[in-house]
Amino acid sequence: MSQKLKQINGISLNRLYGLNLVTSCQYMVTYLCLNVALSYILSNSVFVFSLFTGIYLMSMGLGAFLANRINFKKENVDQIIIYNALIGMLVINPGVSLLMYFNESLFAHFRNSGTNYLPITFIIGIILTVLNGLFSGSELPLFSKLIEGEDTKQGNFLTRILTVDYLGTCLGVLVFSFVLFPFWGLINSMAFSQFATVLILGVVFAKFPRKTKTYWISYGLLFLISLTLLVFRVKFLTEINSLSF
Repeated sequence: MSQKLKQINGISLNRLYGLNLVTSCQYMVTYLCLNVALSYILSNSVFVFSLFTGIYLMSMGLGAFLANRINFKKENVDQIIIYNALIGMLVINPGVSLLMYFNESLFAHFRNSGTNYLPITFIIGIILTVLNGLFSGSELPLFSKLIEGEDTKQGNFLTRILTVDYLGTCLGVLVFSFVLFPFWGLINSMAFSQFATVLILGVVFAKFPRKTKTYWISYGLLFLISLTLLVFRVKFLTEINSLSF
């Protein structure tokens, strides 16, 4: 008979659900921040949100496909889940801020030459969207690999993971639309949401077994980057504005 599963590889299921809720929420906030930035840069919100939504969903499907195709050993999947979350945050969130700075730098450099620099920004936006989708889409297949061979009903676990994932996505949309962007603006929204996510990930990962040296380096670097963006967010915004004039 199947048994009620409470832990996988020594990890509490509640921590896995919490991890999925936090990361899915943050991936959606990042996606929305990126689209708002690109809408401002390209001066066409309908085009940006339509095209980049399709790219994001396609990338999620590709991430799910790749994670399912790669033959991870079950005992190493929990490590892969950790690094997937950490690397995703390391690459994507600072990338949105750098995209904005890079675009304004190009504008300042080419403003008098008549050179069209926007295709460069457009390509970078696509790359960041694809990365966001890949890391986001690969999570659910990785979670499913954790329970392969477990004497339990896999459907119950996967249903709950899917529910939490969709809930996190919805939460990201609501928080960004009604709290972050209206009251804090784009730069503050990115800085505060990323730093909060990093702190929560630290709590979630605290009880994960077998944390390696690579984990501590990755998490330390992520914490340092998010703290730097938070502390210097006003200076960063001032610098971007100075390049525009």
